[in-house]
Amino acid sequence: LWTLLNMIGNLSSGMICPHLQIPGGPVFPLSPFSPFGPTGPRGPMSPLPPTDPVGPLLPGCPWSPRSPVCPAGPVFPLTPEKKETVLTTPLCHGVLLNTRS
Repeated sequence: LWTLLNMIGNLSSGMICPHLQIPGGPVFPLSPFSPFGPTGPRGPMSPLPPTDPVGPLLPGCPWSPRSPVCPAGPVFPLTPEKKETVLTTPLCHGVLLNTRS
């Protein structure tokens, strides 16, 4: 499993996430972890975690709302009902996340 995740991490460094864009900043690749299951939509994640509370942190990948970097303002994942949403995390990163499925 670790080998597989490391391979995914290496591949993900060149991927572009289609729904996580920070205006004026970088576009982050998809995280392999999804709150809706392996085939469900990927939500926007915290982009600056130093550690990983659940599994391996893949290179360049954003992380989960449980990130210790974001205790005061977690970023909530996209819901299956919404195709587009706007989230703000002023207490976390002070950026506007424009998310598109």
